[in-house]
Amino acid sequence: MRTLTVRYRETRRKVVQEKMTAFVPYGAEQFSALAPEDRHMHLIRFDQVESAFDSKTGELISLRELCGAQPLPGAPFNVHRPQSRPKGRKRSLQAKDAKQARRQDREAFLDRYGYGVIWNHFRNELISLFRGRCFACGCSGDLQLDHHIPFSAGGRREPGNIVMLCYKCNAQKWDYDPSEYYSAKELELLTGLLEEERKVIGFVFCNDRWLDDPIAYLHEIGINPLLLCEVTTNPDHQWTLVDAIARAEHLR
Repeated sequence: MRTLTVRYRETRRKVVQEKMTAFVPYGAEQFSALAPEDRHMHLIRFDQVESAFDSKTGELISLRELCGAQPLPGAPFNVHRPQSRPKGRKRSLQAKDAKQARRQDREAFLDRYGYGVIWNHFRNELISLFRGRCFACGCSGDLQLDHHIPFSAGGRREPGNIVMLCYKCNAQKWDYDPSEYYSAKELELLTGLLEEERKVIGFVFCNDRWLDDPIAYLHEIGINPLLLCEVTTNPDHQWTLVDAIARAEHLR
């Protein structure tokens, strides 16, 4: 288990140094970590951190890389945005009754990635594709996955039908058809983005490859080495793979 010594500004004038482990991203700007001495989870912004180094070796560590944090926002898309959009409306009774089907849709999508740390990797790739911003308004906070073709119209959560929207725009988009919500220029840009999305996140977990060599498979996928070390050695991590890898090795 990797333990880091982290120096961070608790207040403007107070700098704290603590040993921490179990690092997990919390959005784009924060992470949570466990302080073994008091067994409490701490929520800290990346910009509060002055330094982080391995408590045993002294090696300097990038916490953003270790956490697999989502990418920082890039430049907004240069596209004409409508001055107003339709407001969210109540779903029909039939749509409300489809709650279980929506949950199954979400679960089936996540199952294709196998484990949380793998989905986090591809989620970051998806966020990068959308430049870390809501496609509808350009803001960088509270990003969510929206069905481009609504679930109620037969759309599913799958590569090629996902648009990154903020919480507010996702609520406004609701069950509207894309042509009712986006401008013609936006739809033209989305056509290319969604085609690229199929390539970027069109991954399907291969159980045979996993059982053959879990660590090599994770490297092959592209999991950041710092994060990979953390999730394969730290049983306290939210995405820990310690037990899963042990089971895979037992089944060889």
